[in-house]
Amino acid sequence: MTKKRFEMRVISFIISLAVLTMLILISPFTYAYEHGKTELNAETLIAENKLTVSADVKLNGADITSNTSDIRSGDTLKFSLNWSVDPEDTTDYNDKVIVYDMSDKLPNITLTEDSKTVFLDSNNEIPVGKYTVSGKTLYIEILTGGGVTRRSGSFSFNGTLDLSGINTDNQGKFSISFFDKSLIFRAPENLPNTQIEKSASGSVYSAGGKYYQDFALKLYNNGRVAAENVSVTDTAGDLYVSGGISNVKYNGADFTDYTVSGSDTIFNIGDLAANGNNYDSYNTLTYTLELDSAKLFSNTGDSKNSAFAKPETQPATY
Repeated sequence: MTKKRFEMRVISFIISLAVLTMLILISPFTYAYEHGKTELNAETLIAENKLTVSADVKLNGADITSNTSDIRSGDTLKFSLNWSVDPEDTTDYNDKVIVYDMSDKLPNITLTEDSKTVFLDSNNEIPVGKYTVSGKTLYIEILTGGGVTRRSGSFSFNGTLDLSGINTDNQGKFSISFFDKSLIFRAPENLPNTQIEKSASGSVYSAGGKYYQDFALKLYNNGRVAAENVSVTDTAGDLYVSGGISNVKYNGADFTDYTVSGSDTIFNIGDLAANGNNYDSYNTLTYTLELDSAKLFSNTGDSKNSAFAKPETQPATY
């Protein structure tokens, strides 16, 4: 092989390597460059009041509310993104793409790669644009036609939760963010577990011409963390006189934080410490109910008497 031919091959190899390197560097760049469009930063447009974006989120097909108490890695999220362009904005979007990096707004979300050629306006009537989801970046192309730019629209895309790197606090709580919304959850294994046992203490007795029955409730929290703002609702049958409750004690001390509503008595207990499945550890609520003597002796009253304990839901309101 001649020296000149060898040098040509070396030069050809170097050029090929350079081209390959450029392709590797350019390929992940953006959807915008691939399609030859100019990028517009969504955050900049929002800051300049040229673009408004809001999002609604559903978890496993349901709205996220203060009653959402169980959230796990792999749960599915559906984001409905609503956007609108300022009517006074004269920007020509025909050869541009809006780039919305959502990394800081969805820190624990893996988005599903997606693209849609055309999405409709909020009334599902007029084509207004197309979008592509790549990684955690959203690319929005606003359709133009006849010199008119479609000014608003909405579309949906999906994602999954990744909670592998989440650290809980000493109450088993953790927070995640969706766009401008911050939510607090409690890990399923760190939820409280309240239970209640109710029994009549002794037999019906009389005092001052009236008849009474004493009751005792044992309140357990068999979870790993405290149950917060626990309330106990006691429902008595019509054998018992409405509002005829007295001698209420909690762990032996007088207790007055309760209300009566019809046949229900609601006790505001407060927090219950976790007992870690130690059934010898519980709190005791005792009280006395007056009986309707006429129904007692005619055997016509409903003697059913039930109670349940409920902790305050743990997640913050969405």
